[in-house]
This record gives sequence, structure tokens and C-alpha cells, in this order.
Amino acid sequence: MSAADDTKEVEALISAHLDNELDDAGHQALDAWLAANRANQRRFLTAVMDHRALAQQLQAEQHPTVRRLRIRPKRPRQWTSRLLAAAAVLMLAIGGVLWVKADPPGPRLIVVESGVESAGPRVARGDRIGVKPDRLGGLLYDDGTRLQLQGGSELIVEGSSAGKRVTLVSGQLIATVVHQPAGKPFTIATSSATTTVLGTTLTVVTDGTETEIAVAQGKVAVERISDKAAVEVAAGERSTVAADVPLRARADSAPAGQLHRVGQGQPFATIADLPKLAPGDVVELQPGIHRGAWRLPAGGTALRPITIRGAAGEMPQIDSESLVLTGVGAVPRASLQLHAGYWRIEHLAFTNARNGLNAAAIRLAEARNAVIHDCRITRCDQGVDAVVDEVTVSDCDVGFCGTPSNDGYGHDLNLIAERALVRGCHLHDQLHGQALRATCTKLDVEANRIINADDGEISIATGDRPIDVTLAGNLVVSKRERKGNSMRFILTEGEGSGTLNLIHNTFVADSQWVTFVAPGKLAVNAYANIFSGSDRIALPGIVVGGSNWLPASATAPPGFAGSDTGSDPGFVAPATGDYRLRPDSPCVGRSLPSMLERWPDPVRDQKLAKWRPTLEPSPTTQAGTRPRTHPWDIGAFAASH
Repeated sequence: MSAADDTKEVEALISAHLDNELDDAGHQALDAWLAANRANQRRFLTAVMDHRALAQQLQAEQHPTVRRLRIRPKRPRQWTSRLLAAAAVLMLAIGGVLWVKADPPGPRLIVVESGVESAGPRVARGDRIGVKPDRLGGLLYDDGTRLQLQGGSELIVEGSSAGKRVTLVSGQLIATVVHQPAGKPFTIATSSATTTVLGTTLTVVTDGTETEIAVAQGKVAVERISDKAAVEVAAGERSTVAADVPLRARADSAPAGQLHRVGQGQPFATIADLPKLAPGDVVELQPGIHRGAWRLPAGGTALRPITIRGAAGEMPQIDSESLVLTGVGAVPRASLQLHAGYWRIEHLAFTNARNGLNAAAIRLAEARNAVIHDCRITRCDQGVDAVVDEVTVSDCDVGFCGTPSNDGYGHDLNLIAERALVRGCHLHDQLHGQALRATCTKLDVEANRIINADDGEISIATGDRPIDVTLAGNLVVSKRERKGNSMRFILTEGEGSGTLNLIHNTFVADSQWVTFVAPGKLAVNAYANIFSGSDRIALPGIVVGGSNWLPASATAPPGFAGSDTGSDPGFVAPATGDYRLRPDSPCVGRSLPSMLERWPDPVRDQKLAKWRPTLEPSPTTQAGTRPRTHPWDIGAFAASH
């Protein structure tokens, strides 16, 4: 028999043994092979250990929160602990004495579900751990060291007897490292930096190119891989590791770049006077009125966005009155037109951005990422007009926008994005369009007050890819006697497919002409919502749900289960905009958590459980920015406080 044939025969014997499929003749052959020499015994034990690692890996991969991704070759067969015990007995029976130097025990997986932690199996050196985008997870070492991974993060477990080590491939981790033995530090590596820890609490985040380290307690040593530059970062400090800036430690509150103050008596009178902005720069506008409109072509990076913000205190106002915002050449089509890169806009007021057609307060022109937070926008053709990879609009107040010369096409928010999040906003009094129009692959609309749009409240445009849209914990109220479209409420445009989730919202129509949902080709899942003011719940389509409240005269879609009906949902004072529920309301107590208990469905419940924190806001939760006249009416099924 050739060496190749012998190798194949031995592999077959070992595999059959580990699969518990070896007959008596095979056992005799395997015993003889093991007794021949120590090299065969080592080979056999290696196969057993590989199968053990594979079994642990398969166990972890089946966990709903944390997935382990193989970077080592996969063996196709499984084994059981009983077979491992048999292998150990066999080794003793043939008199073999084999000592294998093993790595220290690996950490255990930890996962977080609805705020509750649970421990998973141990992981081994070389394992790659990934946490799903909407979950949390991490690692727990025997000495108490903890690594908490944020959703969408991945790391590789490394380390040996010389010390613990992980490589953060992408995302963010928060490490609480107990004091390590002398000469055996805990090391956190990324593609651009190595952070050496003896014992401290810190946060490390990377986008795969740059790294940021923030220290809460203790001190760490940070080394840039490209040039071996090093810096110590102490508690209350952070450091950004990037190729184009000096490596330094800075105070937590200090920007990664330069701080530019703009306004009367400041180094720069207007935004136009600024030098070319670099990643990490902060532009701070002083209180007062800033007249003009600006186009900024260069943006920041994922870890060093460019921030444009109002100084603390009174909100500065950008007023573009009398300017014609054509969008031609270097002329912007918005008060603030941003291109490329990463941006953060916060604590600013905008008004009078007009060209009679589609000028906007803020325009994102094919940017990568933007966060618009705590801004007030009024009397513009459009509020926010965005073509961007990813955008977040939070705690903003947008109202009285639109132009009669472009009737029906000026919106509070017009978002074209891969991913968009609209949270805690007050979108109101849209004069010639819709409150929110979105063309997004992934759209989440959470805890907003959306009222009085002349051409419909929300429009969802579909494309050539399936979309995923969720409205959760919103109050949506149609305009009284609107002059525009009298039927639109939540409208789906186009022939694309996907899912629309309606969870824990209060929907109020002021006319029987209003149809709440026009699903189009989307599959609609509606759970724990209040539909009030119109009998027209949904146009024909795939609409299912449970624990909703409907008017008694309404016809529930065929897929609704466990819905209640009545003549009055029990709002406190709808005429004045108070849509809290009276204590005697029939809707009290029919919240999402109670629905999950009344009609359990494991598959559905797993999808909905992540919304619990969002859908149970405290009594002080506020939508929109100052003035917040309705701080209490987010979502459905909450009694008055």
C-alpha cells in the first residue's frame, strides 16, 4: 500500500471512530496503528481536539445573538463528549504517555437579551466572534475581565501564556480589564493601533482604517502600527489613531481636529471665512443670526466627522432670506449643503431656504454619513433633503415648509439612503407636501410626533431591492381639511417588495376619507397600534397583526388577531392635541409587552422584543426641540401621568 493510500485509510478509521461508526475489525486496525508509535498517537489526539473545537463552534453559531465565524479549516464531521472519553481510555489502554501543552482556558461568550446577560460556551484561540447589528455580546475571562461588543462588531480571539490578546476587526468594544500579571498585559489590536492594558476600563472603536481609544479608568499605552509612534492615554482622555494626524492624547471633550468659532467678535465672521475643514474639526456658531448659505465639499471620516453646531445656550439661526439657492455650480441649493464624508449638525435653527422649488435647510449631496440632531427648521421649501449612505435625524422640529410652485413635492424630510433613522422628532404643518418621504433600504421611524401634512403623512418609495421599514412608538395625526391629497396617510410607492412593521403607534385620522395604510407590494405587520378616526384601515394587500384597537365600524384586515374595537379610544383632549389615554380608556393595558404575553408567537416575539426599550418611554420623553409643547404623547397605549 502506498503512503497516500495508507494516509487515506487512517483518516477513514479516525473519522469512523469519531462518528461512532467503527466496527470490530476497524477498532482492531485503529488500535494497532495507535500502538505503532507516538507520532500516530499525537495525530489521533489532534483529530480529537479539532472535533472538540468544532462542536463548540457549532454550538455558538446556533446562538440567536452571537455568531462565530471560522478562520480555521472546517472538518466536516461531528463528535460527542462520549467519544472523547473513549479516546482517552484508548490512550491509557495502549500505555501511551502523551503530554500536550495547551493554551490557557479561553473566555466564555456572553450575550445580552433585553438587558439580561447569559453565558455561552468557551471560545478558543483563533475564533472570530461577530455580534448581530441589533444585539449586544462579548467575552468574559476567568479573571473577571469583560469585553462588551456593540452590535455589528467583530473580533478575533488571540493570546497565549504570554498574555491575553484580541484583534478588533471592526466596530466597538468596551473593555473592563482587571489588573494583569507582570509581563502578561491584555492587548487590544486593530488594523492601525495596538493598545496595551494592565488594568483599566476603556472603549476601543475602529472602522477598519482608523482607531479611537477612550479611557475611563487607569492608563493605557497606544502604539500606531504604521510608524511605531506611541502615546499614553489616561483616564478622561482619548486618542485617535489615523495616518494623517500626530498621535496624541486629548481631553474627552476636545475635538479630534481644530475648533473654529464663528460669529461677531470671533476668529471667523462667517462660515465662508473658514479655512478648508479637516476630519475631526468642529465649527461652532455663536448665538444670533447668521445670514447666508454655504456649500462644504469636504467631509470627515467615520471616527472623525466634521461637526457644525451651535454654541451652548441660545440656538443660533441660519437665515437664507433673499438668497436664490439654485444649486448650480458652486452655488448651494440649501442653507447648508454638505458633500462626501461624515457630518454632524446639531443645535442650530434654519429658516428661509428657498428657490421656489426644492431648496432645503440642510442638503446632503451623496454624503457617506450624517447625524442631524436638535435642530429647528421652519419656512423652507424643504427641511432636510438627503442623498446619503446613512443618516440619523433626532430630536428635531421641522414645520411650515413647502412652496405652492412645487405643490405636493416639498417635504419636511426627504431621505434617500441605504439606512435612515428618524427618532424623537416633531414633524408638523407641512404646507405643500409630506412630512416624511423616504427611499431607504432600511428605515426606522421611532417615537416621533407627525401631524398636519397637506399631502399625506408618510410616503415610502420602493426600489429594486427588498426594503425593511419600521414605525415604532409614533403619534401620527392627519391634517384637518387638507387641501392636498385627502386619502394618503402611510403610502407605499412603486412595485418593490419588503416589509413594513407598524408597532405601538397611535394613528389618528381627521376624515373618513383617510386610508391608514396603502401597502402596495410590502408585507405589513401591525401590532399594538391604535387606529382612530377612520374605518379604512388598509387597502388590499398582505396585512397581518395583533392587539390593535380599531373603530367599531371598521373592517379589520383578514390577518388581524386579537384586536379590540370601540367607539372611543379614550384620548384625554384630542381637540387640543393631547392624545394621552384617560385612565378609563379601553386601550390602557394593551401595550406591546402585554400583547407578547396574551398571544405568544416565538418567531414574532423575537423580532418585536428589541423594541421594548423604545416603546416604553419615561413620562419625561420629549419629541422635537424647543418649544416642546407636547412632551407626553409618544406612542400608543399609555395612560396619562
